[in-house]
Formats: sequence, structure tokens, C-alpha cells
Amino acid sequence: MSNRNQSNRSKRKAERELFDGKLIHPSAAHGTANGYNYYGCQCEPCVAAAAEVNRQRHLVRAPRRIDPIHMQLDEWARSIPNRTPIPAADLRLAALIREGVAA
Repeated sequence: MSNRNQSNRSKRKAERELFDGKLIHPSAAHGTANGYNYYGCQCEPCVAAAAEVNRQRHLVRAPRRIDPIHMQLDEWARSIPNRTPIPAADLRLAALIREGVAA
């Protein structure tokens, strides 16, 4: 962050006022993610708006791609209580699980 941006940010943060134990910026557009991110406003509408933006951002992320062999290993490890996950490098065990011997 450049010095000018850092200076502007510290000015905006210094303008916040304490209200009911939360720092609220008087000139922020309340109820928007911009009010929370840009002004640092911590009022409930700004916090809720920023949380909703983050929630929506996480919904559109691409799902993780999982190798079917490793997924089987994880399912097997979860099916047995108090069992630590099997290292992915154990190819012999992966072959046994694929054949249905270790299940």
C-alpha cells in the first residue's frame, strides 16, 4: 500500500466514532460492504452487508477437484472412528481399497 493510501486510510479510521462499543463512521453509506471495507464502519448493517458479499463470493467459487482414489481413502478413514487419515502415498492400500479388500 502506498504512503498516500495508507495516510487516507488512517484518516478515515480516525474519523470513526465509538457508539455502543462499536466504531462507526459518520459519513459511510451504512448497510453496504463499502461502508465496512472502505470506511471501517462496524455498525450491524455494514457488518451484515460485508458478510453477505463474502458469502456470495464463496458460493461462486469452483468446487475442489478430488481424485477418486484419494476420496475413497478419505471415506474409508472417516468410516473408522479414531483413525487418522491415510497418507496419499500409500499406493498399496489404495489398490486394496479399489479392489474392495480393505473395506
